[in-house]
Amino acid sequence: MNNNFNMLVNFRQIIKFFEFSLQDIRKKYNLTKIEMDIISFLYNNPGYDTASDIVELRMLQKGNVSQAVDLLIKKELLVKKTDSLDKRKVHLILTEKSANITEEISNAKLKFKQEIFKGFTTEELNTFNYLNNKIVNNIKTELGKDEQNE
Repeated sequence: MNNNFNMLVNFRQIIKFFEFSLQDIRKKYNLTKIEMDIISFLYNNPGYDTASDIVELRMLQKGNVSQAVDLLIKKELLVKKTDSLDKRKVHLILTEKSANITEEISNAKLKFKQEIFKGFTTEELNTFNYLNNKIVNNIKTELGKDEQNE
C-alpha cells in the first residue's frame, strides 16, 4: 500500500475506534450518533450554540441536525431559547438531564485519547500536534478556495 492510502485508512480507523469508544453510552441512553455529536459539541463549545454553528463547524447536514435537535428536545436533553437581541437566532441549551451523558462522553474521550497516544513521549505529542495543526490549516485553505470559486 502506498503512504497516501495508508493515511486515509489510518484516519478511518481512528474515527471507527472513537465511535466504538462511545458505543456503550449511545446504547445506554438510546442516542443516535448525530445526537451524541450535538450533545458533545454543545458541551465542549460554549458560545457556539445554534443549529447553524453545529452545521458549519461539525460539517453536518442541516436537515439531519434539525431532526436530531427535535429528537433531543423530545427526550428533554435540550431546550431552545430565542436570542434576546435577534429573534431569528435560536440558542440550543443542554438540560440538567444531559449532565450524566456529557460526563460519560468526557470520560470516554479522555480514555480514547489515552489509548491512542499510549507510549508517546511529550516531544512526540508536541510534534503530532504541530503536524496535525499544519494539516488542518492546509485543509482549511483548500476548502476556502473551493468556497471562493462557487
